[in-house]
Amino acid sequence: MSGLVVTTILTASRASGARVLAESLARHHPGVPLVGTMVGPPPPGGLPFPAIPAGGLGALVHDDVMAVCCSLKPVLLEHLLARGHASVLYLDPDQQLLAPIPDVLERVERHAMVLTPHLVRPHDARRELLVLESGTYNGGFVGVSDHPETRRFLAAWADRARRHPEVAPGRGLNYDQRWLDLAPGHVEDLHVLRDPGVNVGHWRLPVAEPPRLMHFSAFDPDRPERVSRHSDVPPGALAPLLAGYARALRAAGWEQTRALPWR
Repeated sequence: MSGLVVTTILTASRASGARVLAESLARHHPGVPLVGTMVGPPPPGGLPFPAIPAGGLGALVHDDVMAVCCSLKPVLLEHLLARGHASVLYLDPDQQLLAPIPDVLERVERHAMVLTPHLVRPHDARRELLVLESGTYNGGFVGVSDHPETRRFLAAWADRARRHPEVAPGRGLNYDQRWLDLAPGHVEDLHVLRDPGVNVGHWRLPVAEPPRLMHFSAFDPDRPERVSRHSDVPPGALAPLLAGYARALRAAGWEQTRALPWR
């Protein structure tokens, strides 16, 4: 194996989002493979990409599905590097490519690690304080290449995420995400991707230009007029995009998979 691979982690209840992600990646970058990790049994109808069972990676035993998925992220990245992929881009399954991102993929291949900050311009102090609590970098986008410094950081990150699978802002914890704040000290060749159109979630709104990679974090298709359960910022020009994503989720089986259990 060689080259770049995109990967994600999901449960059966998030299968519709992963299918939308897969379709958008295949449409804009048909030569880039996608592989996932399933936490629990696969959804009815399967997935349009190969999936590694989470148990095969040594999944965390926990009653919080977010803790399990987040603890697997650095393990999955290291696993794919060990299998011979030169570079790996992790994307949360609630993302969608809206345009090609060849420059982004090239940077993932060129640098030891690529992260995207939540904020790329000044916002109000309230939002900035929330970001300081949750983490400077968004854990839904992590690019790595096979360098010794990357492997060392992934090993440390995996250990911390497994030992502290919780959200406790007062103790500096937010599942796997807060540990990424330490990455610049560990990885010399770390590239901070400040592109305002990449990994655009509720934390970036309002936007000044159309997103190329949208992150629909905590989006509810039953309320497409709202960007996220975590934000009351009006969608503005993104309203048609949200409505379109809701339709795409439903076409990908959201109604059939939304309440599927995990184990």
